[in-house]
Amino acid sequence: ISENEINGNGRIKECTLSQKCDIYSFGLVILNIAVGGNHYHGLIKERKSIFYGLDKEENEMELIKLLSTKEGNHELQTYLIKLEKDGIIQRSLYQFLSKLLIFDVSQRPNIDQILDMNYLRIL
Repeated sequence: ISENEINGNGRIKECTLSQKCDIYSFGLVILNIAVGGNHYHGLIKERKSIFYGLDKEENEMELIKLLSTKEGNHELQTYLIKLEKDGIIQRSLYQFLSKLLIFDVSQRPNIDQILDMNYLRIL
């Protein structure tokens, strides 16, 4: 998502699917594995005030809406920092995920850049 695809409320105007959408999804899959299950649970727990009184499905839908905003990207990046500080993920994984899970698609790496990242060289 680039700046010109975001409306005045910070939400996506329209979504153009690209390979970089797959990069973001790949990042979410790795995050899910790293936290041992539903990565949404930790984000929802961090933002109790937004999700108070909603059932599980409503929580997840509200979180997906939130993640499609600049504010949601900030929340996700803050959550990654917390996971690293709490020792749940290693610094190298934090650095890797923070690049894959960038809101602005024009700043998100492509597959060649990802394959060249230090984190994958370690593996």
